[in-house]
Amino acid sequence: MNHTAFLTLTLTSLLLVRPTAFAAEPARSTKPNVVVILADDLGYGDLGCYGSKEIRTPHLDRMAAEGLRFTSFYAQAFCGPSRTALLTGCYPLRVAEVGNKKHHMPVPHARETLLSEVLQRAGYATAMIGKWDLAGHEPDRWEHPQNSPLKRGFDRQFGTPASNDFWEKTALFRDDKLIENPVDLTESTTKRYADEAIRFIGEKKGQPFFMYFCPNMPHTALHAGAEFRGKSPRGLYGDVAEELDHHVGRILETLRSEGIEQNTVVLFTSDNGPWLLRKEHGGSAGPLRGGKTSTWEGGVRVPAIAWAPGRIAAGQTCGRIASTLDLLPTFVKLAAATLPENKLDGRDLSAWLLKGPPADEDTATHLYHVNTHLQAVRQGRWKLHLPRPVPVPWLSRGLRRAHIDEADLFEIKSPLLYDLDADLGEKTDVAAQHPDVVRRLLALADKSRAEIGDYDRIGTEARFFDDGPPRPDMNNWKQEPDQKNPAPAKSKSAEKTTSENGASRLDETFDGELSKDWFWSLGTWTAKDGVLRAFESGPRRHGPVKMRKFPLRDGIVECEFRLEGKATFAGIIFNGSQERGHIVHLVMGRDKLRIVAHPKPGENVELLSRANTLAIGEWHRVKIEFQGPRMIATLNDKTFTATLPAIAEEKTTFGLTGDSGGPEGEKAGALEFRKLKITTVP
Repeated sequence: MNHTAFLTLTLTSLLLVRPTAFAAEPARSTKPNVVVILADDLGYGDLGCYGSKEIRTPHLDRMAAEGLRFTSFYAQAFCGPSRTALLTGCYPLRVAEVGNKKHHMPVPHARETLLSEVLQRAGYATAMIGKWDLAGHEPDRWEHPQNSPLKRGFDRQFGTPASNDFWEKTALFRDDKLIENPVDLTESTTKRYADEAIRFIGEKKGQPFFMYFCPNMPHTALHAGAEFRGKSPRGLYGDVAEELDHHVGRILETLRSEGIEQNTVVLFTSDNGPWLLRKEHGGSAGPLRGGKTSTWEGGVRVPAIAWAPGRIAAGQTCGRIASTLDLLPTFVKLAAATLPENKLDGRDLSAWLLKGPPADEDTATHLYHVNTHLQAVRQGRWKLHLPRPVPVPWLSRGLRRAHIDEADLFEIKSPLLYDLDADLGEKTDVAAQHPDVVRRLLALADKSRAEIGDYDRIGTEARFFDDGPPRPDMNNWKQEPDQKNPAPAKSKSAEKTTSENGASRLDETFDGELSKDWFWSLGTWTAKDGVLRAFESGPRRHGPVKMRKFPLRDGIVECEFRLEGKATFAGIIFNGSQERGHIVHLVMGRDKLRIVAHPKPGENVELLSRANTLAIGEWHRVKIEFQGPRMIATLNDKTFTATLPAIAEEKTTFGLTGDSGGPEGEKAGALEFRKLKITTVP
């Protein structure tokens, strides 16, 4: 695939073109240091140099003024695939994975060579700081330990295995070993990561180094350091983005103060577009349509800035197609290293830097995937969205609609063509006016499907290294119920009555199929003989969750539960509206009870943590009372109380959840619930 060049030339090339430019400078290594800074869920419109009027980013704005700012730079639609593409130089659909499967969050096979491995073999010191997400998506462990950073080309690691959806479930690791569970938020992770980065630079400044710096922010749950909290006009999201800018500035200033800025190439970008459904806790795509997990431009076109004083000319803007796919071949060229033997999709873009972006017509192509599904293709100014249903049944449940703005969820019956030069916001379909362009892009899509595959086919160039059939999970989606015409719910387990005084009561007997009020789940759940049983399953590595609608402000919630096998905790979640999100969690672990609240969307506060022992395999009784801002939890014979104004808010849904023991499914363990009763107090 063709992509636009953007990084830097070798010292020899620079001297040939500018023979006197560095006469007074000390000799530089022919192997420049490489720093990749990958923000999480940062939108195209979230930086001052990309048009933000509310978020102040002076350091990144200066970085752009001193380097090259890209306006047509692509990542993948969400976190794991994006990080896979960056480190392999390939579309994730081409990349071989463990077990020949295509995981929701890719797990690259050991025979897939990562950028870190290439540079480590070329003599670079290597450090991975921040979020990893290539060893599974569990926030507190390496689900695939053979893919942890130290086993994939890094000398040093400091950060989290995956994302921070819930800080109370997110652990911190150093050199692949657990050091904090949950992560200590006395200081922000952004600051702690920057401190680690500055130490690494100071220690390794005498040799070539590669630093892969991946802050968890501004992915929710948001967390800003005390110095930045409450300071941004954009609220907590702005606080977090401005803190990120500050610490990027610290890293750049360290390179200057150490005198190695002219021997270092820095690339700043984001792993995907903004999480729009987080409302004020999500970012902005600026003029672009859509956000994270979509293939509209706002989901995959991201800010990107290349900086290398003395190598990259200042004040440049590049509107040509480029992407994270291009980083591996570009940095490998700069390091005078050897490219992997496996075929790449990215291009070496280093040769364009000295002269700036070329002025001729851009004919490069870019493919837009969500997981294994090819949804759009671009060539030059033209972008074609391919036909697809809604919901898309072959995508995992969360990708069908949970992360995507409702305005962008509609069936595409025939291809939609957009002229991105004239219509950046993808508002006007011009397919009827340009049938020749539609035919050309459909041919490109067909070529891509034949070579690397699609949701329903295996490409001739897709890689598989393990024994057994390729993509054995390709048709798993066909075993799920019809999404457009689901079988009618047959519920005899739930009974809801309303008394004369306006109090509502729910009695769940769990004797059969659940009512449609149980509207969302992760894992496998079965109701039989009065027991609701759950264990982890499916492509998303997450403990089981089962959500139900039932409005509650003040009242009593009661049930019994037990842990089996390796299960570590059971929990009950209470949520507000979709925009409000989580309000309070009760976490009942083997050796600890915790109450975690969310004063505002994305904020986490641990209200209580107490030692408490639960016997495995035995039934335990829990009773929760909500009295205004007070939550009183009685577990067996012990009572725990927490108070916070947010607890008094209306809780529109609740969920049963926990950790059933791991991805081995029912073999690892299970959670069971019974005798669920809820009574509201009017």
